[in-house]
Amino acid sequence: MRSLTLLGATGSVGLRTLEIVSAFPDEFRVAGLAARGSNVERLADLCRKYSPRAVALLDGGAVDRLARALGPPLPELLRGPEGLATLAAEVPSDIVLSALVGGAGLLPTMAAIQAGRPIALANKETLVMAGALMTAAARDHKVPLLPVDSEHSAIFQCLAGHNRSDVHRIILTASGGPFREWPKAKLAEATIADALRHPTWKMGAKIT
Repeated sequence: MRSLTLLGATGSVGLRTLEIVSAFPDEFRVAGLAARGSNVERLADLCRKYSPRAVALLDGGAVDRLARALGPPLPELLRGPEGLATLAAEVPSDIVLSALVGGAGLLPTMAAIQAGRPIALANKETLVMAGALMTAAARDHKVPLLPVDSEHSAIFQCLAGHNRSDVHRIILTASGGPFREWPKAKLAEATIADALRHPTWKMGAKIT
């Protein structure tokens, strides 16, 4: 049985991951859960269902609300960025899935790498912010970085079993987005406002 620490338990990727855990209870167990703290009731439900050894919340004030919602016996409760890093590095697990949105995922992901934990990475922002540092740390600690989200995972799976030296370039097509139906000649006229009008995702100006 493989143990999992899940950073970003109440988000979309986290909940889908836990569906897999539920589908294969003889193969996976949850060692730790982490979340921002904006949905304490959902996290409490997940704690009751998966019985993690430890839980970390970025919002320190949410820890007390979670404790009241759960009642004894409680898992180990950790708070703040340091708590997330402690969860990722010190709670024994076979893999850490990093699915926290935004910069909040950087510190615990780096802590897990430095502790030698394999990383399943769904937090793309950490690579944007500190990709060189993360990949260097992963090499130094001989830690695999496994992309599990969208295009990154697709490329990773396509390359599996092939020599990287055989690949000259990768063409990644855009399958959606606000410019999907635009003719090529019009793309040069695209504005920031046009880019922000994504039909599916509201990612904000910085990430977009």
